[in-house]
Amino acid sequence: MEKQGKVSLWVGKFDSREVLDSFLNETYDEDGELSSDFMNEFEIDFIDNQFQEVYFYEGISDKKEIFDGFSYIDSFIKNIPDMNWAEKNTILLLYNFEYSKKIDDKKIEFIDCYDFIED
Repeated sequence: MEKQGKVSLWVGKFDSREVLDSFLNETYDEDGELSSDFMNEFEIDFIDNQFQEVYFYEGISDKKEIFDGFSYIDSFIKNIPDMNWAEKNTILLLYNFEYSKKIDDKKIEFIDCYDFIED
């Protein structure tokens, strides 16, 4: 799933930042395999955390305000669909990662994969 110049976007709704952190928390099993609830639910074997950005927000409904500050956002924000952002509170971006599976989850939803340009 690693692919240079691609960014995958998930959008979700969590009860709190702590619940989100728990969902993303990576642990090792007795075989030394790394996993998290997020990785398990979306069938992802490996995430390089240095290419991951996560934002938990509350009370914001403007897409530009929500995505302000994300890396390379100017190169792909126009491709992100409009939605009711006030009903969400979590953005997760994985850079140099091309995800394409459609897996239903109540907390977080894969939106799409976009090309990005490094500034």
